[in-house]
Amino acid sequence: MIKKFVATVATLALAGSVLSVSTPANAAGATPTLTYSDLIQSPGFQHVAALSAASQTAFSKADSMLVTSVVHATTGPGTTADVTVDVRTNHSSAVSTTLTSVNGGKATASTYYFESGAYIFDQKTYASKFGQTNVANSLKILNKPSNSFISSPTAPAGIANINPAYLFESTGQNGITSLSNYLGSMLFSDAVCVTTFLTPNTELCTYSASVSVPSMGSLLVDVALTYEAGLLSTMSVSETSDPSGFELTMSTAIKELSGWAPALPASVVSADSVKTAAPNLKNAQDMVIAMAKSIANSSNADSKKAKKPVTLGTLKTLIKHVGQRYSTIKNGFKLKSDTIGVVGFACLTVVNGKANAKIC
Repeated sequence: MIKKFVATVATLALAGSVLSVSTPANAAGATPTLTYSDLIQSPGFQHVAALSAASQTAFSKADSMLVTSVVHATTGPGTTADVTVDVRTNHSSAVSTTLTSVNGGKATASTYYFESGAYIFDQKTYASKFGQTNVANSLKILNKPSNSFISSPTAPAGIANINPAYLFESTGQNGITSLSNYLGSMLFSDAVCVTTFLTPNTELCTYSASVSVPSMGSLLVDVALTYEAGLLSTMSVSETSDPSGFELTMSTAIKELSGWAPALPASVVSADSVKTAAPNLKNAQDMVIAMAKSIANSSNADSKKAKKPVTLGTLKTLIKHVGQRYSTIKNGFKLKSDTIGVVGFACLTVVNGKANAKIC
């Protein structure tokens, strides 16, 4: 239960880190009375939408950006989670680093990447998220470094979307999208945006939502969006639920980077290769041992018929005759076969004048 809760909070943090606000916000004590239809036609919300569109246009021209989110959540007495998510991205690569602490305990770190259309995970994350338990054995079969990372074209549950195309597009979201299941029953307050004479280039916009959510009760949300020179720079979200006791606070900061590029793992193996390594090895071994046994049986039959012992020379002649790949070993030969890059071996040896075949 705690693991599921933490995974949910981490996903929320990442969603917030790309400015996909999970709910519109409660404007400084304003009472939510507007329907969704009313909201999107209101002057305040249309102003926020215009600012969001301008932000997306501006950030889409940046070569890279950094988004940092800090989340504190509780489901009631005894269960809390603190999550800090750092996302760096350019237009082809992204890196997400998460620090998670449960109930005030020691923080644990996890990092995953996006590159060339695929997510890249360390072995522990991949094994836990995809239910793959034989990663180390698969890497050994594939003759890959034991510290290799695993790539997958899809992200499992609990892993947020860090595809750079999505990240840059999300900088212009206005906070409504992820509430699609509740929009018909939600009430909103209009957005209120203010500046001061001390900070004429900084505009603070707040608005709110309330809704009854199954299993949670009444959910109230307050969000504040800060725009610097018309571009979104920070966001804060506060969510509370009665009577479930769920509470969440999140703050997010976004800024443009210049020339950022990820330091990717040195060795990356595809998830398909990991999943199929053991079956492919069995297929390769089945093929090569079948050939080795055939050669051994033929050699022994010829030897019996000629009443002469099998020699390395006669064995080598048969191996060459069938076109089998081989290398020389003590007292015999090592045969080789492969299935989709996975290699299987069988050894043919001569012992006491007879040919013997076995997997090696």
